Amino acid sequence: MSGIYFHIPFCHHKCTYCDFHFSVHQKSFNKVFNAILKEIEDRKNFFNSNQIDTIYFGGGTPSILSLHQIEKLLSVLSKHFVWKKNSEISFECNPEDISLEYLNGLKSLGINRISLGVQSLNNKVLQWMGRKHTTEQSLQSIELIKKSGIENFSVDIIFGIPFYPTSQLKKDIEKLISNFAPPHISAYQLTIEPKTKLNYLIRTKQITPVSDNKIKKEFLLIHEILNQNNYHHYEISNYSKENFIAQHNSSYWLQKPYLGIGPSAHSCNKHERRWNIANNYLYAQKVFSNEIYFETEVLQTHQKFNEYIYTRLRTTFGCNLLEIEKEFGTEYKKHFLKKYEIFKDYFNICNETYTLTLNGFLIADKIASEFFVI
Repeated sequence: MSGIYFHIPFCHHKCTYCDFHFSVHQKSFNKVFNAILKEIEDRKNFFNSNQIDTIYFGGGTPSILSLHQIEKLLSVLSKHFVWKKNSEISFECNPEDISLEYLNGLKSLGINRISLGVQSLNNKVLQWMGRKHTTEQSLQSIELIKKSGIENFSVDIIFGIPFYPTSQLKKDIEKLISNFAPPHISAYQLTIEPKTKLNYLIRTKQITPVSDNKIKKEFLLIHEILNQNNYHHYEISNYSKENFIAQHNSSYWLQKPYLGIGPSAHSCNKHERRWNIANNYLYAQKVFSNEIYFETEVLQTHQKFNEYIYTRLRTTFGCNLLEIEKEFGTEYKKHFLKKYEIFKDYFNICNETYTLTLNGFLIADKIASEFFVI
């Protein structure tokens, strides 16, 4: 299983919390878009086979693209790669960009999964986040997705928001479920990234960071509500109804090869990691000049093991002893079991597969770091 990720590095505006690479200036759009098309050609031999299983449009804001531009990307991609008719093709959208005409166009191009950035159902919170849509637009956009016949869609929400009561978050989630029953929900903790307005507001004491207790309370609350409504909590931030697990994102957590195309996009083929320059102008310039526009790292065994631990412990796929021994060797298996003894209260075991409990999910990064081989 392998996947292709397109990074569309443009947005209409900058959100308070966002640390992804993008530009709000559209001056270089055409040049960057054409460079992305050229990169597809440049990297057509990245995989051992031209067969791919998933495609993902992320960013940035992919819904900034016209239907003609999306068709062009997929057309060029199809010259070098093949995928099955029912392969998952995901597309991130902002509520304000959605219309029934646009959704129907996406569907006609083969896009069969929408990831919708709702974030909150409170207008005050949305305004504080720097989002440009309203609660009403979010609800309308979900209605339109359902009307379009695109059955596979995900709704993003954010928890751990300063000044926003947990009781209101509870109402938001219950409203989403009762009104729309999204087949997939992603619930992300609001994180403080260095180069963001949120970090500035906290450093200048204009906002008080949310307490760990509130974050824990809201994480457990979301799990409880979604679990009661038959959502499978298969990754720390992700919940799905049966048969609606995100296939593309799961490939990252399962260490499947993936190719990232566009400025700042990452790729990995199990043996080598590569990331493109995070500068739109330089990326396009270097692509067209046939200069190196990326950095590369050849992965050592301990790095592969650490990534395996980090990603698998985030999921219910878990760490399997037979896999560890086969992929990394007996010494790594012994190392894993030794560390497990320290944290065994946070684990469940089934058929030699070790997964974190719900309380383990709360401190997954800490536990994973203790398993790392330096």
